Amino acid sequence: MDALPHMNRYGLGVIPDELQRPLVENSDGPAANTAYDYAERLPPTDAHLRLYAQFLATHRAALMPAFSLFFLHLPGHRNLWKEPAARLLDPAHMYEPSDRVTGEIDYPLAQWTRHLPLSTQRWLEDGQRKKADQSAMRMWRTSETIFSAFPHCLAASGASSKGTMAGISLHTELELLVRLGLSPREALAAATNNYAIQFGWNELGQIAPGRRADILVVDGDPTQSIWNVRRISGLIVDGM
Repeated sequence: MDALPHMNRYGLGVIPDELQRPLVENSDGPAANTAYDYAERLPPTDAHLRLYAQFLATHRAALMPAFSLFFLHLPGHRNLWKEPAARLLDPAHMYEPSDRVTGEIDYPLAQWTRHLPLSTQRWLEDGQRKKADQSAMRMWRTSETIFSAFPHCLAASGASSKGTMAGISLHTELELLVRLGLSPREALAAATNNYAIQFGWNELGQIAPGRRADILVVDGDPTQSIWNVRRISGLIVDGM
């Protein structure tokens, strides 16, 4: 196993054997719902989770959390449509894009609710949003426990799913990795050289002789602040 993707899934490693076995034959359906629900509700301080974190840290498999899938459910998020690069994106070509005005995820209600008072509809929408936010926070706290053991890490945005935005969401992924506790240099490595090491891709991952000469030039030191990686001033592709 090279990598375990999505912070809402690699927690399945701590569920009991009787919940894991049905997933071998069918990874979807009621058995999967039960397994995910168990993993999400496990307290972040649970001893089994800490042992699992240590197990992951001492083995080869890397974690690819794709925090950006849940960025809009975590505290401190912002309207990503206000990012300069968002002008290049078309919501019509995105899967479940956020609202362009508010930057928040929409929660469409079932057709039968349309006859209800607007206040009731807003209450139902708020209930869905709060449930999603609480679920994201539970997974975030679980990730804090797992990453405290320093497992191998790969940065991936999950674009273009669930409100993620091509390019922009990789920057939010780096931002969240730093918020989780990685240094800016470690977060950058998760998006570059860690891939080369994990998959044996010896032609990329570093600026060095013999490597692919695709280089992003920024104004500022991203090892001091991960926000400096957004100050893009130039792009070199294949050495040109």
